Amino acid sequence: MKNIIWAGLNWLRIGGPIQLAIAGYMLQTGWLRSYYSKRSVNKQGNPIPWITYPALKFVAEKIHPEHRVFEYGSGGSTRWYADRVKTIISVEHEAAWFKIVQDMGLPAHVQLLQRGLDQGYAEAILEQKGEFDLIIIDGRQRNACLRAALQKVSPQGIILFDNSEVPGYAESHFLMEKEGYKHLHFWGMVAITPGESCTTIFYRPNNCFDI
Repeated sequence: MKNIIWAGLNWLRIGGPIQLAIAGYMLQTGWLRSYYSKRSVNKQGNPIPWITYPALKFVAEKIHPEHRVFEYGSGGSTRWYADRVKTIISVEHEAAWFKIVQDMGLPAHVQLLQRGLDQGYAEAILEQKGEFDLIIIDGRQRNACLRAALQKVSPQGIILFDNSEVPGYAESHFLMEKEGYKHLHFWGMVAITPGESCTTIFYRPNNCFDI
């Protein structure tokens, strides 16, 4: 009977998607749960960064508790990084969303900043003391954020640039090449949406991710 059912589903061209949903990639990554909840979560329902799944897996393996992180674009990712690093400073441009993130009950080593797009959003990192091991660019004004980030990334630091396939971000690729950075492109699916995207990690030799 089981074989007959699957034969029928395959004939209808829906056997593959069903298999992915009940035992495959969409189940393992939590994509199906994120799609229905419209939240970037894993299969247990815990928040995850809204970057490609291959990039997320790579970062999860490389990140260290002593890392100091700056993040453009607050949200579930802020919680995810907070559970893994010593310090995270996150800046958000949208006041209403900032209040939601504030109410998440984040630990004390998380610092949230709210800056409007015309109120020093991209430059918020320049207000901070010291350098950062990991800088995540996943908010607005990404080209401007990258230019500011280059002034605060540590010599061993990593810059993660999400949605790097967008044509409008080409100038950031050219800038990083000019500055002597190498890159890793992580193409793949992301939570919630069915399409493919790219998350890029920029690095130099002797970096904190040991790339």
